[in-house]
Amino acid sequence: MPIPPCSQADRLHTPVSDLALPNGGCLVSCLILNTAPNCVYKVTLPDFLDVEQAHAHGFAVATAYPNPGSRTLNIHTGLKDAWGEVYDTTGRLVHSQALTENVTAIDAADWAEGVYVWKVHSNNKEAENGKWMKQ
Repeated sequence: MPIPPCSQADRLHTPVSDLALPNGGCLVSCLILNTAPNCVYKVTLPDFLDVEQAHAHGFAVATAYPNPGSRTLNIHTGLKDAWGEVYDTTGRLVHSQALTENVTAIDAADWAEGVYVWKVHSNNKEAENGKWMKQ
């Protein structure tokens, strides 16, 4: 079944799921009241004026996957001049690097199993953060 087109009014509905795309941006499924199936949009960071506006609309500007993972932590972002950091549960910085690609792979093979906090910085401030579990 083809995906139905979405009207401008549909854009006000709450996102229910998203999927990061390998070449940047994401696909967002939005709930449309009294209809089925959901509406799907492709969203890229330039669709927003800034990080705060993206967050105000319920969108993340960076994601980490697979979660849980084992050997590699991938951070996906379209932010320019971004920097990534990963901390263990004690707050110790375990990794830090520039995020120069849409997806930056971080080697986590030697890290202990457990929960880690990842942070993405852009324009000298934190733009996104999350938890990642290593198995």
